[in-house]
Amino acid sequence: MASLSVALGVDVIHSQSFHTGFALVLKHKYKFLADALGLKLPRSMMTLHSLDPDQGHQLSEHLIRGLGKDVVTSYFPEMLERLWTNPTTTLLHYLKQSSSALNTVSYRTAKDLLDKSLSFGLSPHGQELYKRGLLLALPNGVMVDQFSPLNLTGPPPANEDLSFDYRSIAYGRSRVKAALAEMGIVDSADRPLFTFVGRFSQDKGADLIVGASRAVLSEGGNMAILTSRVSKEHLKEEFQEIVKIANQHPRRVILLDKRDMQQRFGQLIRAATDFSLVPSRRETFGLVPLEFFVATGATAIASGIGGMQDFLVPYGTRGQYYNAITFRSGSPTSFEGAIGIAGRLYRHDFSSLHATQSRVMSDVDQYD
Repeated sequence: MASLSVALGVDVIHSQSFHTGFALVLKHKYKFLADALGLKLPRSMMTLHSLDPDQGHQLSEHLIRGLGKDVVTSYFPEMLERLWTNPTTTLLHYLKQSSSALNTVSYRTAKDLLDKSLSFGLSPHGQELYKRGLLLALPNGVMVDQFSPLNLTGPPPANEDLSFDYRSIAYGRSRVKAALAEMGIVDSADRPLFTFVGRFSQDKGADLIVGASRAVLSEGGNMAILTSRVSKEHLKEEFQEIVKIANQHPRRVILLDKRDMQQRFGQLIRAATDFSLVPSRRETFGLVPLEFFVATGATAIASGIGGMQDFLVPYGTRGQYYNAITFRSGSPTSFEGAIGIAGRLYRHDFSSLHATQSRVMSDVDQYD
């Protein structure tokens, strides 16, 4: 599952797995690929037409050497197989598909987090490349490049901070919602979108999602649930009720519990999200459950327990600025009340809501 969006104005290769991903953020565009293949690649992606199968083989070997065989074979199996025969098409496909329709944190924030030893998971060869400054790595990373609907002005130069005001964030989100409505995924681009992403387990607060879905409907919003079952028996009745609600309210409650559907629509849904639902009962490192709250500037509706407290500024506690609406952990009434507050803010205070969302990424700068 994605945990952070990193903006360096460069292209990224990563896995298409919903549950986990591994991002290589290239410090200079294509430098890692160029080093792998012994080529001098210009900035234009289309220059990759010169790659041949031998170079595809070299790149496969380099990925295995840099990331470790287990990582590559788990997260890049199709890419490795295709690289042997058609490296150009494969690279173009993966570079384009790797783009995420998400907003970004600043380069300084990304570097700060990376300097705090978050480059774990790399093989020794990958760690050496990291020390030499040839790559930055974030396990469970989310990427942004010129294909992002939220990147309205094209890719920025490498290593420069990005700055989005609330108008561009709101506009980008509305564009993605319109695309979802056009595809028939949601019924309207005008409704607020509430999204839950996580395992369907009690630890993640999934037992509260039934009531939350009804509360979202009563507030005139749409609800997206991107989840995976822990087992067929765990929270069986709650899951069956979610299925029932989704069937009763097509395009208003969207349940994506199959990986192929999550891969197909998950990034768009994240990008369109206004409110990220995080009802966890237990969280140690808060940035993990708050992944696209940070990545897109979506307002969190969260239990605010554990490590989440490092990042959340609850509504009504610090002047006019807030980035989250918090509720009492495990309380359905409190959770549904927080959804009601979100609905009223969306209807009656839309511009200031998005103004606060544009500042969400700066809160991560305070993490020590």
